[in-house]
Amino acid sequence: MTAYMRRLEVLGLVAATGRTDPGKKAVEYWITDAGRAELQQRFGPFSTTPIEG
Repeated sequence: MTAYMRRLEVLGLVAATGRTDPGKKAVEYWITDAGRAELQQRFGPFSTTPIEG
């Protein structure tokens, strides 16, 4: 986990899904509702409907 991703997690903008790829030292995250609101505030409305998963 990078310091940047940890900061986003502390701010509640992303959350770890629990899925990892040890070979790539990667962790999967999803964007929280607060993260989506922050993106919309900074960059405007989404051009496509978010994919729910």
